[in-house]
Amino acid sequence: YSNAIIKVCNKYGIPVLNGYTDIPFIPADNTFNTTFCGDRIHPNQLFAEYKLAPIIANFIKSKFWF
Repeated sequence: YSNAIIKVCNKYGIPVLNGYTDIPFIPADNTFNTTFCGDRIHPNQLFAEYKLAPIIANFIKSKFWF
């Protein structure tokens, strides 16, 4: 589905933040896993606050801030 969304957004000039390629989620890394992903699959609250939120905020600021 993500490729279709990206294709349509590109066609209409809508910016896309691709969670698969633009957000660093590395559960195989032991330090990352211990800190941000306790079960090696699901990100925790720390990941949301310290990794995800700044990426989303910077994306919004860079694309939509006037």
